[in-house]
Amino acid sequence: MSIDRNAARIRRDLPAAELAFDRALLASTRLFEALLTARLEADIPPATGQAALVRMAEIQKELVHAQSNLLRVHSEMLEVEKATFPEPEGCPPPSGTYHLKAVA
Repeated sequence: MSIDRNAARIRRDLPAAELAFDRALLASTRLFEALLTARLEADIPPATGQAALVRMAEIQKELVHAQSNLLRVHSEMLEVEKATFPEPEGCPPPSGTYHLKAVA
């Protein structure tokens, strides 16, 4: 596979991976909210389900950490592109797929 084809794949796949992290964080946040809402609406003791909430918080922390590492990869790949290509293309412009709906 040519370097140009590999570069095109990276330009396509990197933003998709970044978007996947945003979606995973949003989904886990919604689940966290659903767990808390269920506990409150059922009028059960605060300790009920606390272990699950702690695990959810840890998942979110790990997702944010992993997402930060992916953003570092993005930055490093821009440097590789600058060093490899005489006229680097840089990042593609953001598409409409990046506009996530606000959580009410």
